[in-house]
Amino acid sequence: MFKRILDFFVASQSSTEAQALISRWLRSICVTAIGILLIYAVMVIVYRLSPINYIFIVLFAASMAGLVALLNWGYERLVKSLFAIFGLVGLLVASYLFGGAGSPSYYALIIVIMFSALFLRKRITTLITIVSLLVGLMLLLAESSGSYRPVVPFPGLLERWASSVFIFIIAAVLLGAASQQFREALQRAENEIDERRKAEAALREKNDYLSALHETTLAIINRLELIPLLDSILQHAEKLAQTGHGYMDMRLPGRSGVTQLVGHGVFYRLNGVTVSPDQGIGGAVLGSGESCIVNDYPNWEHHIPEYMEGFQAVMAVPMKLGEEIIGIIGLAYAEPEKKFSNSQMKLLEQFAELAALALDNARLYQDAQDELTERNRTEEALKNSEENLRLALEAARMGTWDWNIAEDTLAWSEGVFALYGLDPAVFEPTFENFQRAVYPADRELVQRKIEKSLADASNMYEVEHRVQWPDSSIHWLEGRGKVYFNEDGQPTRMAGTVTDITERKKDQEALVKANKKLQQDRVTLERRSTLLQVATEVSRAASAILDPAKLSQRVVSLVRNRFGLYYVGLFLVDEANRFAILNAASGEAGKALLKSGHKLPLENTSMIGSCIINRQPRIALDVGAEAVRFNNPLLPNTRSELALPLVTREQTIGALTIQSDAEAAFSREDITTFQALADQLANAIMNARLYEQLQQELEVRKRAEEEVRLLNAELEERVQMRTADLRRSEEAFRALTENNPLRIRRYSQDGHYLYSNRSGINETTSPENVVGKTIR
Repeated sequence: MFKRILDFFVASQSSTEAQALISRWLRSICVTAIGILLIYAVMVIVYRLSPINYIFIVLFAASMAGLVALLNWGYERLVKSLFAIFGLVGLLVASYLFGGAGSPSYYALIIVIMFSALFLRKRITTLITIVSLLVGLMLLLAESSGSYRPVVPFPGLLERWASSVFIFIIAAVLLGAASQQFREALQRAENEIDERRKAEAALREKNDYLSALHETTLAIINRLELIPLLDSILQHAEKLAQTGHGYMDMRLPGRSGVTQLVGHGVFYRLNGVTVSPDQGIGGAVLGSGESCIVNDYPNWEHHIPEYMEGFQAVMAVPMKLGEEIIGIIGLAYAEPEKKFSNSQMKLLEQFAELAALALDNARLYQDAQDELTERNRTEEALKNSEENLRLALEAARMGTWDWNIAEDTLAWSEGVFALYGLDPAVFEPTFENFQRAVYPADRELVQRKIEKSLADASNMYEVEHRVQWPDSSIHWLEGRGKVYFNEDGQPTRMAGTVTDITERKKDQEALVKANKKLQQDRVTLERRSTLLQVATEVSRAASAILDPAKLSQRVVSLVRNRFGLYYVGLFLVDEANRFAILNAASGEAGKALLKSGHKLPLENTSMIGSCIINRQPRIALDVGAEAVRFNNPLLPNTRSELALPLVTREQTIGALTIQSDAEAAFSREDITTFQALADQLANAIMNARLYEQLQQELEVRKRAEEEVRLLNAELEERVQMRTADLRRSEEAFRALTENNPLRIRRYSQDGHYLYSNRSGINETTSPENVVGKTIR
């Protein structure tokens, strides 16, 4: 049950590294919050605020300390949920107690919303946003109607400003910590890319080694002459080290040291020179029997002065047969910044083992030509050498093959049968059977490579193909070979090697997948980092800009510039709920559209109308293939578009269109990223509208009160004027009647006497006895 509640709030983290990263961030958030509360406590003591502030600070600090303890115990998902709950409840209570909807505590709810958007599920973020807005609206309406007053009214402007500063500090620390963690993640990603590149370099170096190994093997099979073989070995060694300077020293009969037989680059001039066993790097190799690297030869104490010109670093590797050194492979760098490494030395040592075998076979071959009388000894030595070659080929997971084209016969070594997963006692190695052994999908490629090599002697046979073993497993092989032609230019023989490269293929595939995943993660981190920055600026703009039109234009420009988009527009639904009217837009095209009063009907005839009606985002990776879309002539370069509804309080108030001039510029993950921004923008616009509506109502009320006051003043003036007129009329009437000898009386419509003069007065007809009585 507890796990289900946590799953409702937050998704589980799949990566242990991600859990550790988020745990460190949460811990820094909680510790920072405790520090800010302590500073706020000092402010409360200095300004002697209400005791309820102490209770509030203690509860908040205790909750943050509890969250830190839970993080230490490994309850990272629980801490996320509790932080959001404590933050929401605490800030809402603080808003109610200390200043209402206009207090800094209410503005600080944006931190909780941002936190939930980063770590909690979308529904929780939406729920927190709705609750915050509803409570704020209730407090605002209650305070404006006079039915609510904060329990602890907020102090003066200085204290209000200080509280706001603390809130901004918290937000800045949170965003700074987030940015730092994201930068660290990006740095780790870059380090992994460097490691991948180093692995690729090592793989390329290994491939070069295998290539040289193949060529040397071919040389062994073909029994090249000594000098051409030495030159071929040196060329491949130089290729491994990526240099053009090298030499081959050999031990010759009758000489105590080594003699350079082949030299390239700066060593070309030294061909035929013999070095004694106690001189230079060659003497060091002969004396120790081990390879030697000198990366600063001019300053080396055992250097030979005649050899100092033209190179800086030198490496020498012995070629051994058993324990006997038969020669030395030497390589050098002329560039001062280049140095030899131990890994290069080990690679060259492996190469030197096979080169020694090749030289031994070549030397034995020449001895057989010169000394026919010693045939038996030569054949025995050759068998031993071939056995060594077989062991070397097995160690390298290689095999040799020889195809007699004229007789159409194919000879395989034991290693080839093993590489193809075939039994030598059952499988007959013919060319036709070889073609059947190749994986069906690769047969055409192999046949094409063979035909190309047979057509031109300069085309070496090189191909990578698959084979399927009897157990249905797939293996990758690399075949290399050379075609031999007769005097008439006709191919007579083709020989070469085959190598198992299954592991290399797996490594390459894993490397490609890892690089792709790493690139995707980097893009996602950059997107999230940008979203955090944009969300912060939107929040800052929402608190500073209360005009919905200015706020919309500010956000549109911000989104376009930060994400490098072609066009961004914001539509708002009109009062009749019939059209989506363009309210803000970016660029010159946006200005033209705003000037023309651009609007779209709320129908399924455009992506904006559709997303507003259905309250669902729409994405068009190729606008040319999108059926429901308005083709705007002022935006001809749009290639992909994303339309996002602006929904707040279960009401769709408009939509945000985001357009790019590149195809497939948006992904499904981008919908979630930008929708969170759209939701925040919708809430900000609605808040701005409510504020504007409230200001308008207050203005209308002020104008009504002023009109009533003026009307009362005018009415009072008229009453005073009328009263004065009546008084003057009464006085004139009395002056006329009092002196009149006739009896004059005035009465109301209901027959009551209102006035009587004193003419003919007697006791019964005096005004005192008549006024107020009825006519008899």
